Amino acid sequence: MSRMLLFTRKTMRDCTQPKLLIAFLIPYLGVTAFLSAILAPEDMAGAPLFTQEQQLIEVYSQLSFAWLVTFPLVFVAILAAVVVAGESERGTLRILLSKPVHRWEFLLGKFLGVVIVALLTVIAGLFVGATTLFLFSEASAMALGDSVVALLPGTILYSLVIVCLVPALGVAVGVWTGSRLKTALVTALVPVLFYVFAFVQLLRLGETYETYYLYVPDLSYHFGNLYISIQEAVGPEFTPETQDAFASVSGVYDAGAGWVDPLLEGIVGSVPLSGY
Repeated sequence: MSRMLLFTRKTMRDCTQPKLLIAFLIPYLGVTAFLSAILAPEDMAGAPLFTQEQQLIEVYSQLSFAWLVTFPLVFVAILAAVVVAGESERGTLRILLSKPVHRWEFLLGKFLGVVIVALLTVIAGLFVGATTLFLFSEASAMALGDSVVALLPGTILYSLVIVCLVPALGVAVGVWTGSRLKTALVTALVPVLFYVFAFVQLLRLGETYETYYLYVPDLSYHFGNLYISIQEAVGPEFTPETQDAFASVSGVYDAGAGWVDPLLEGIVGSVPLSGY
């Protein structure tokens, strides 16, 4: 166990080199502030408190799902490629395993190191996004408790699952291939597939999406179901408007089809799930 912790600390040091962090954090946090500014709801200063809360939930849920948690997976893919495959390419892995060290100690230590760094990076992005969204929206401070703050526990839990998935894939591929390039390319498929299919969702392909089973490789849809399941368990309740808006980046809900009752011409309690 002590050796595993040593590998974890070493991995964290390797993953937090100033040049590496600066190269990622400056564009990541800069784009976060920019997106918060352009997505912030307007004219919220005089809006009712409930309206402010729901608008903040709608914007922050999409921002955190589509950018704040997902984009750092590119950074995680690089880290996952370096920590195991890098050691294999340099030949230090063979020397290390010739010593009285269990393989599980090495692999688990590397995995935990990447997960901790990735999770701290995502949490930093979540708080920067929440702060800038609040400032640009000019919402009341009273609206934060039942909106952005209420979303944070579920979003952090969702982030933990996602940042465990990608390093696990990276460590497995790194052990199998021993190549940093191959490991990075395979691991980077996760954010690539997410964003490709998030764009597909915006096209609203309808029957084509179902006919060709595009929902099977659609990571935005699968991650969206995970995000919504966690938020339903620990987060605030999503209004039909928020559910409909969230469908535009995930396809979880049947967007535009179910939240207006055609007979009563009123808003129903919830948008139906796509149910693929």
